[in-house]
Amino acid sequence: MFNIDELLKKSQMMIRIDGDEDDKNLLTDNELVKRTIANILKEKIPLDGNLIKKAEAGDLSENEAVEAVKAIAEACRSKANKVMEEYKNSSGAKIPSAYKSSGAQNLYLKIKIYHSMAYCADELAEDGYVPSETVIKIIKSYCTKSGCYVATCVYGSYDCPEVWTLRRFRDNNLKRFWIGRVFIRIYYKTSPKLVNSCGKKKWFNKLFKPILDKMVIKLQNSGVDSSNYYD
Repeated sequence: MFNIDELLKKSQMMIRIDGDEDDKNLLTDNELVKRTIANILKEKIPLDGNLIKKAEAGDLSENEAVEAVKAIAEACRSKANKVMEEYKNSSGAKIPSAYKSSGAQNLYLKIKIYHSMAYCADELAEDGYVPSETVIKIIKSYCTKSGCYVATCVYGSYDCPEVWTLRRFRDNNLKRFWIGRVFIRIYYKTSPKLVNSCGKKKWFNKLFKPILDKMVIKLQNSGVDSSNYYD
């Protein structure tokens, strides 16, 4: 579904529809576009953790499979909107426009490609029937729970006030500083292995829950919001 050749074709189609000459020239560089698509697919698409668990357990009904693909489309659109803000901040230009840097080019390509991924998912969902095996394949290949593995394990959900607080702190505070970004990178490399090997053991919750509870309370007292959060 989200293979590189298909996304290249969709991205070029979207550029032809609403892009200007600079956009069209950019999309003729197929290797640049393919590299950008490959990097996006490595980054993974953030998706609700409960949906991923249900799909991997093979518990999706036909209707739920369609809803899952719609959720993937929405996640792609959300990513496109976030990159859009980053693009505006980096280039100071409206979209579409001439590019001021290669970084702005890459960001603009990301926007178009995420929209293309959403378009592909929408097309699949419009058929009204999506085999659950297809959804599982998409999720395993391209989707991930975007963060807080230990916290999700401790609190039992990716979507709860405690994890929303931690995810906000990650995105709004830690990511702003290089040392925070290094910590996040190390955390995402080590945390899944820790959870997979020890997450079901009693000592795991007893060890980490008091630490996380104190951290969450401190963050909330300092003004970090605990309401529903979409990343």
